[in-house]
Amino acid sequence: MVTKFFYLIFLFFLYESCLAQDIGQRGIWVVRGDIKNETELQNLLILSKKLKLTDWYLQIYALGERQDVDKELTNKIITIAHLEKIKVHAWANVFFIWQGDQRPAQISHPFYLAEQYLFDLPFDIKSSPYKKLRKNGEEGYFIDPGCLSYFNYFQDMTSEILNEYEFDGIHLDYFRYPSVESALSVANTTEFQQKHYVRPIYSDIQADSKQYHRRLIKSMQEMFNEQKNEKLESRMKEFSFFLRTQFPGLLFSVAVKADLDDAQKRFSQDWKSWNDKKYCDYVIVMNYTPDRSLYEKNNKTLLEFIDPARVQIGLAAYNQSTEEVSYRLKNINPEFSGWVLFSYKVISKNNQLTKTINQLLNN
Repeated sequence: MVTKFFYLIFLFFLYESCLAQDIGQRGIWVVRGDIKNETELQNLLILSKKLKLTDWYLQIYALGERQDVDKELTNKIITIAHLEKIKVHAWANVFFIWQGDQRPAQISHPFYLAEQYLFDLPFDIKSSPYKKLRKNGEEGYFIDPGCLSYFNYFQDMTSEILNEYEFDGIHLDYFRYPSVESALSVANTTEFQQKHYVRPIYSDIQADSKQYHRRLIKSMQEMFNEQKNEKLESRMKEFSFFLRTQFPGLLFSVAVKADLDDAQKRFSQDWKSWNDKKYCDYVIVMNYTPDRSLYEKNNKTLLEFIDPARVQIGLAAYNQSTEEVSYRLKNINPEFSGWVLFSYKVISKNNQLTKTINQLLNN
C-alpha cells in the first residue's frame, strides 16, 4: 500500500513537471501604436489565445519619450491580460533615443539633454555624419550610457510608469552601444583620451594611419571597448539595484544580441556577465537571422555557455517565411525557458502563420 502511494505521488509530480516544461513562457512584442482602441485589443487577445501566449511585451517608452498616450486604454490592456492570466511587461528602448532627419520638436526631449553624449552628432543633423550613421545600419541616434543625467532621467521615468500601472515586469531593449563604427561621442572619446593620452582608433582611421603598428591599433580598440563594457555593465548593475529595491518582485528582462562574441565586441553588450551575475531575471536573445544554420549555431552556443533556464529565444516573423518561423518554434530546445515573437502586428496580418503556429502548438 505504501509503495503504491509513493508511486502515485511520483506520477503526479512527473506529470506536473512535464506540464510545466510543455507550457513554458510564450510571449509577443507589441510595438507602440499597434493597439489604439478596444477592437485592436480584442484582436490581440484572440491571437494570444490561438498562440497560447503567456506574456505581452508592451512598448511603453521609445525614441526618448513615453508612449502611453491613452492611459485609460493602457490600464485596460493590463486588466484584460491579467483576467486571461497573461503577464504584461513594460518594454522600454533605453539608449536609442531618436530617429529621423529633423530634431525633436520638444525642447525637453533627452536629445537636448547633453549633446556631447550623442554618438556622431553633426552640427547640422542633415550633414554627412548622420547619413553615415544610418549607412552603418544604425536606426538613428543613441545616447552614451555614460551620460548620468540621461540615466537618472530614464530611471525617474521608469519609476513613474511602474507606479502608475500594474505591470508584471520591465523589459529593456537597446541596452547597448551602437555598433563599433558608430560608437564615438565627444564625451567617451574625451574620457579615453584623458586616461590614455591618445584618441581611440577605429577602422575608418586605420586605413589612413599606417604609421601605427597594427598591434597598437588593436590594443587601443580593445581598451576603448573595455571602457564601454565597464560603463554599460555599471549601468546595468545600477538599474538592477534600483529595480530590486524600489519594485521588489517585478520581473526584469533584457533583449540582447544572439551572438555572444559579436554582442560583446561590436556592441559592448557583455550580457553573459549580466546574466551570470543575475542582474536580470532572464534575457531574450534576438536570434532574428533568416539563415537557419546560423540560427542553430547561435542557440547551440547559448546552451554551451549560458544557463538556458535564464534564456528565452526571440523569433522574428518579419524577415522569414512561415515555414522558417514554424521550424524554429518546433525545434527550440526545451531547456530554454520560452520564446518571444516579433512582432504582434506582423503576425496578426499573416493568417497562414497564425494557423500554422496554432496547429503546431496543438499537435
